[in-house]
Amino acid sequence: MSETKASNTNRVAQTMKAAASMSGFTLDVISAAKKAGCPAFRGARVYLDDLDEFLAANPALLNLSPADRLDFETKAVKKQKAQFDLNLVKGDYIHRGEVADHVRKTETISKKVLRKFLLNELPAKGEMLSRAALIELTEDIFDRICSEKQKAFSKWM
Repeated sequence: MSETKASNTNRVAQTMKAAASMSGFTLDVISAAKKAGCPAFRGARVYLDDLDEFLAANPALLNLSPADRLDFETKAVKKQKAQFDLNLVKGDYIHRGEVADHVRKTETISKKVLRKFLLNELPAKGEMLSRAALIELTEDIFDRICSEKQKAFSKWM
């Protein structure tokens, strides 16, 4: 069995009338899709995912009424949202609020590291640093901040 057929086994109608009922399209739209050569029709069965793809690619070919076109577009948006919600639950996507909170926490950690460095590790006010020593201190603080950020974001890598 091919991959396409296997992926469509959940949404199969046994007749065109059942396909119209399950998909929400009128029987006229289903018939027009069949006449236009839609690959969703195999034997007596109608594979609804293939039908949806065909109608999305060929809405003008089927001369959909405004009500049917709106219905189809609404279904397509609902399907995309449902897929996104599923991916969100599975952890494939990260909610933007969670990312914003995480960035705020990471920036707070960076500020703490920098504050600690400025208060505790910089030489006294009158003490002079050589250029090499200043570069070394700057690289050290930069490495510490990057290390803290790497730790904070490692949960998403």
